[in-house]
Amino acid sequence: MKRCLDGHEACRGGSDTAVGSWVPTRLIDVADDAVRLVELKDVVQDGEDRRYVALSHCWGKILIIRTLLENYEQHKRNIDSGKLSKTFREAIHVTRKLGLRYIWIDSLCIIQDSKSDWEAEAATMCDVYRNAVVTIAAASAPGGDVGCFQDRDGIVQLPFLVDISSTASEPNVDTEKPRQLVFTSYGRTQQADGPIAEPPLYGRSWVLQEQLLSPRMLIFDDLQLRWECNASHGSERTPLGGISRHIGHHKAIRTGIFASDEFFSIPSMADKAQAAKYQLQYWMHTVMDYTHRGMTKPSDRLVAIDGIAQALSRHTTQTYYAGLWSQDFWLGLLWSIPHTAEYTPTTTDAFDFDANPHVRHADAIAPSWSWTS
Repeated sequence: MKRCLDGHEACRGGSDTAVGSWVPTRLIDVADDAVRLVELKDVVQDGEDRRYVALSHCWGKILIIRTLLENYEQHKRNIDSGKLSKTFREAIHVTRKLGLRYIWIDSLCIIQDSKSDWEAEAATMCDVYRNAVVTIAAASAPGGDVGCFQDRDGIVQLPFLVDISSTASEPNVDTEKPRQLVFTSYGRTQQADGPIAEPPLYGRSWVLQEQLLSPRMLIFDDLQLRWECNASHGSERTPLGGISRHIGHHKAIRTGIFASDEFFSIPSMADKAQAAKYQLQYWMHTVMDYTHRGMTKPSDRLVAIDGIAQALSRHTTQTYYAGLWSQDFWLGLLWSIPHTAEYTPTTTDAFDFDANPHVRHADAIAPSWSWTS
């Protein structure tokens, strides 16, 4: 994380993680052994370290602790650690281990039964994740009772390094530079049969913008820790690379969010019109990814992708219309409802077609020509 903060230019664009940067309305203060909700304008002075961690998690089917109008003042005094979910307790533990004081957790930092507060805070979601020092992702937890930390054989994931010496007889070899053979544990997993399912977190619609807006992510998978940022990725198994989920349309959208270039263009392509169509196609793949994920409240369909649209709109002159862009607008109108229930065969907790027989939302949330309708 320090190497990323100090040297990754690609991870700085569009966000500012320095002292005194943008901060959310509220954060959870985890200094010492106390846990409490704080209004930043009341407790943090200009020049003080305002850096914070954000949490990406599944709420699950078991009710988790929430900030409500009735307990708001109590949460500002103290939040009983015994009432925190396992995911929240472990995320706070990680925050402290990283040497940071604040963490943003949606269910605690937004007053859940206040319509006005929810609408105001949901509108800032783009900045919440873009300006977090790092986002902790409880990827393998379908609910708060599972947590970030999993029982596993961590040793299995570690690479085995063998130092080898070069000989002067080898052509084109720098004999002064040490070399290593790296043996990894690919193929040795806890799931011997069938494809390894994506973690439950990535089956949720709200989480897509958390993935794409976060400049850095510390991901707690069931088998290993992963790191992903705009400039690099790695895991316990392959510390300097390996497989990243941010490929294809994910990488293109993240680059558009954090780069300074016009989004509907690719600088290396001479044909600007063709470049714009490539970028538009990346957006369409993002929509397909998004709409095949599970969502508890269909009325959130526009809101839960708005953070991505906000971030991209800062890097383009094109206009965003209810899920579509003015760039080649007619192409955006060529959407259809697919007959396959999953965008990828390994995604768990994806959109359930059988449980959603109605083609249109009961209450109109977008124009009929938009896919969100």
